[in-house]
Amino acid sequence: MSCVAGRRSHDVHSRPTLRKRLRHPELGELELDRQALLMPGTSLRLVLYTADPGSPSATAP
Repeated sequence: MSCVAGRRSHDVHSRPTLRKRLRHPELGELELDRQALLMPGTSLRLVLYTADPGSPSATAP
């Protein structure tokens, strides 16, 4: 089964996005949005952390 066919046959539900502040030992303070995608009927979840484009968190070295 192809990836596209697999996505067509399953609904993925998104949980509300949360803003998180993390302190990284080398990068310092990071402000990231956390979004979790849930696959109904399973215990699978994909958690994404993203920074706003152009923000200090996105441009941290």
